Amino acid sequence: MTARNLVASAALSLEWQVVVDALQARAVTSQGRRLLAALGPLPTRTEVERSLALVEELRGLRRSGSFSGVGGIEEVDELLVRASKDGALLPLELLQIGRTLDGIDEVRRNLQSQEDRAPLAWELVAAVGDHRPLARAIERTFDPAGRIVDDASADLPELRRRAARLREEIKATLGELVTRLDRAEVLQEGYYTLRNDRYVLPVRSDRRGQIDGIVHDTSNSGQTLFVEPQPLVDAGNRLKIAEAAVHDEEQRIVRALTARLVERAPQVRADIAAAVAVDSFCARARLAEDLEASPPRIAAGSVLDLRQARHPTLLLHALECAQRAEPVAPVVANDIGLPAGSRVLVLSGPNAGGKTVALKTAGLCALMLRAGLPIPATPASQLSLFEQIFAVVGDQQSIGQHLSTFSAHVLAIDRIIAAVRDGRSRQTSALCLIDEIAQGTEPLQGAALAQSFLEALADLGALVIATTHYDRLKGLALDDARFRNAAVALDPQTLRPTFRLLPDTPGASSAFAIAAALGLQQPLIDRARELAGPQANRLEQQLDALGREREQLGRARAALDDERRRTESLRGQLEAERQRVADLERQLRQEARAELLGEVRSARRQVADTIARLQAGPPTLAQADRAAHALKELEQKVERRLEARAPGAPPLSEIKIGQRVHVVPLGQEGEVVELDGDGGVTVQCGPLRTRVERGELTAPRPRSSRDRTGRRSRHRGSRSSAAIVAGDSVETSTPRTDDNTLDLRGQRVEEALASCDRFFDQMTLREIDRVFLLHGHGTGALKAALRAELKLSRYVKRLAPAAEEDGGDAFTVVELK
Repeated sequence: MTARNLVASAALSLEWQVVVDALQARAVTSQGRRLLAALGPLPTRTEVERSLALVEELRGLRRSGSFSGVGGIEEVDELLVRASKDGALLPLELLQIGRTLDGIDEVRRNLQSQEDRAPLAWELVAAVGDHRPLARAIERTFDPAGRIVDDASADLPELRRRAARLREEIKATLGELVTRLDRAEVLQEGYYTLRNDRYVLPVRSDRRGQIDGIVHDTSNSGQTLFVEPQPLVDAGNRLKIAEAAVHDEEQRIVRALTARLVERAPQVRADIAAAVAVDSFCARARLAEDLEASPPRIAAGSVLDLRQARHPTLLLHALECAQRAEPVAPVVANDIGLPAGSRVLVLSGPNAGGKTVALKTAGLCALMLRAGLPIPATPASQLSLFEQIFAVVGDQQSIGQHLSTFSAHVLAIDRIIAAVRDGRSRQTSALCLIDEIAQGTEPLQGAALAQSFLEALADLGALVIATTHYDRLKGLALDDARFRNAAVALDPQTLRPTFRLLPDTPGASSAFAIAAALGLQQPLIDRARELAGPQANRLEQQLDALGREREQLGRARAALDDERRRTESLRGQLEAERQRVADLERQLRQEARAELLGEVRSARRQVADTIARLQAGPPTLAQADRAAHALKELEQKVERRLEARAPGAPPLSEIKIGQRVHVVPLGQEGEVVELDGDGGVTVQCGPLRTRVERGELTAPRPRSSRDRTGRRSRHRGSRSSAAIVAGDSVETSTPRTDDNTLDLRGQRVEEALASCDRFFDQMTLREIDRVFLLHGHGTGALKAALRAELKLSRYVKRLAPAAEEDGGDAFTVVELK
């Protein structure tokens, strides 16, 4: 048997056809179903990766509702062939062609609109031609029933009207004849009908001589003659000529459309093939969605590392049961794999525990990946593109070849070893799946033969998964690093299989426990235990205990993983909420800034108006005082708004007696004088003592030196007023004043930076672009940290120590952006 035949046999043993059938059921077009029926291994890694990427693109489009799939593509290959031979299709056949052209066009337009999101899917139809003119011509020519519409050509309406007029004239004459002849009892019945497309009357055979005309037919009994009256023969001839003209014109229209189709036939065939290819990949996407499949990471060499893998055909069965509202057990996911350096995975455990299911899961996942399909496992899975996939599953006996079950089994393994050896010379990777290896013979010899098979395959570099009950094979992992164990276990309470795979654990066959659970007579089981001997019973018990312990550890780990995922999800939600709040705060600050800038501009206009009034005439001292007072009020109004809009400080994490705090409800600062046990705080705000909750206290707002002095000196105010009255020119360099200076002495670096941000906000709103920061000399730490951090601030254009006349290095002068 050739290696190709062995791979085909493996696909049959692993029930690959079930996956193919599921794909076909998800295709919309019959052509797509035929294409998927031949689905097999793709020849190169590039093609596999392209197929996986295409499926993921279409899944993304389906999730967003941007593309639902292919529709309207009908079977028209035979029609295209016949059109080129006969020259004219039937109207209903042309309508079928038109629907197909519309379906092609819809696929192309939909994918073109998603080219950025699905470039590979667009590539499938990028070369599709524009068939809309022909499709619209067909649509305009026929009604839904296939009748050619009157305006299909310029001549057709008049030809049809002429035929209709002649038909009505003949019917009118016939009506008169029927009335007259029926009274004369010449007619068998009082009606007229058609024979050979000619209008005739049913004349009694014994009254034939009473009417002239042409006999076109007789009744079965011979009692009735169908006669075309002589007066209507000429009119009938003219009607036939008119109807022939209509028919010729309709045929001309149909032939013209058919000719246009024949011209485009090669392009139409290619475009149908492109649309069908899209349909086949949409079927892959639908199956991937139903199986919750993912593309694994494709690994070089021979790697098998499946994470939370589930058996595809079991999943499909569960889906079918769910659709029929039938109860079905959940499909258990398992990690199936071999670490680097290991070649053979020995699966053991009780019968009906899931060993064969795990083996088939690995094989089907390998076949699906080779066919470019996502696999039912997590994206963290890694899997190689095995060139050779062999499987020995089920009964291999052949009566025709005189082979017993055991003989057929070992011969199949021998052929696999030969094929792997031949493939090794071509550096191909192999995955071998052997169920119940070397069973069906004397256990000691069978176990030895099984070990020989597995060692040979490991020596050849193949990856092997083998299921067994042989204790000899379970012990290989203790001496040979190429071997690893995994076990399926029973639930210790119910003795039912859990179908969970326990890594690095040899499994107990649990034959006695299963027999007891099935209700076998206890004396029989006790006798079997006695015959097995204490050593076998002790080993079985130890394996059972080990399996239970690993099962408990697995459940605990799964619970921890679930908790970790929930924690990560919650962390993501909190981060998203934090970002949302930050964005909202930024938006509110921008809106407040725009509003305050408007108020500042309004205040500046009022100042300009005041100056203009003072300069209009000789100023007096009273006018100067009033102007100064007006300017003072404007300044205080803007500062109050700035203070109201400034972002509040966060609540205090620690409050102590004697601490300075800001009382939010009062908008004042005070000193903590008493702490209550129930969370209340008593604060002295000037002459007022008040009790508030801890959450209503924040750190004191940073204040400029002007805030601390409480007011500007009257001397400065007078001088400013005098400057306005005198009309002095403004200096080109900005001097340091209480208004543009922030005192940061005594604050930590973090507090100082937060104070700077709020101060810069206020100055920006007041359109002051040069400010001073008072940090003092001290150890120099605050000064150095501030200057280093502010160089990176979004507010700061440049900064430098202040000039000597402005306080020197104890101040930093900042130019704002």
